[in-house]
Amino acid sequence: MWIFKEELLGQNHNIIRHPDVDKNFYKQMWDSIKSSMIWNGEIKNQKKNGDFYWVETSISPTYDEY
Repeated sequence: MWIFKEELLGQNHNIIRHPDVDKNFYKQMWDSIKSSMIWNGEIKNQKKNGDFYWVETSISPTYDEY
């Protein structure tokens, strides 16, 4: 059972966070993004039924112009 786009949009992405992933992993990822760096890596996520899946992703910060 997958989480559908409609269930994830507007929600905190913690709903798919797998409990095996160390909190330091996310801290390092966010430290990189907040430092205006692009983060590349694999993230282990969890389906609604408890199964897991891997996502290879690249996250880059974007900023609004004021």
